[in-house]
Amino acid sequence: MTPQILHLVGIIGAITLVMAGFAALVQTDIKRVLAYSTMSQIGYMFLALGVQAWDAAIFHLMTHAFFKALLFLASGSVILACHHEQNIFKMGGLRKSIPLVYACFLVGGAALSALPLVTAGFFSKDEILAGAMANGHINLMVAGLVGAFMTSLYTFRMIFIVFHGKEQIHAHAGKGITHHLPLIVLMILSTFIGALIVPPLQGVLPQTTELAHGRVLTLEITSGVVAIAGILIGRMAVAGQTHACDVDRQQRARPPAGYLVV
Repeated sequence: MTPQILHLVGIIGAITLVMAGFAALVQTDIKRVLAYSTMSQIGYMFLALGVQAWDAAIFHLMTHAFFKALLFLASGSVILACHHEQNIFKMGGLRKSIPLVYACFLVGGAALSALPLVTAGFFSKDEILAGAMANGHINLMVAGLVGAFMTSLYTFRMIFIVFHGKEQIHAHAGKGITHHLPLIVLMILSTFIGALIVPPLQGVLPQTTELAHGRVLTLEITSGVVAIAGILIGRMAVAGQTHACDVDRQQRARPPAGYLVV
């Protein structure tokens, strides 16, 4: 394809990943959050194709399969534990009743958010951003960083709402090796171990332009800071929302001032 067409593919991928990230941020259904997240990550893959980071696109396709399968299976466990409830705002405090599923969400969410060094998603997403920078597509690289921030924000917002705070529904944990084993296997593959399973693409795809080591390190630090910032802001947003709900609940429970006078 011509450079103009490839650049258009990259732009479409960038728009997709950012818009789907914003859509995921306002969902209340746990499965819808993950569905829009999948659209966003596919946007990353098309962005990689647009900047001619062919191997990075395939690499992210593979790592995404691990951690997104983990998150979808874990969300199914949450739904079953909560008696088929899918509204995240009707959940809360589930880390105590289903700790394994909570651990799966932490690992899968960290991989989706591309937390540095310890997750498979970090290595594949960083290759996409490095490919964009190496080929001179700075605007697409910035869009990728914005998408990384949105990803960590909506992912950990969901985790904090579902697993932290006050318990609003009595959940029951799944039992048996058939329930737990797939989650454990995918949880392991979502860590840096999954990033070691690099597909043998040498000689199959065109060579990707590589960045100098110093610029790669700077980009890795930047993307890591962006991901952590999204998590922290997500935590503060959920804490502020919880506090506002508590204040509103107290005000509704308090009798009117005129009633006290009478």
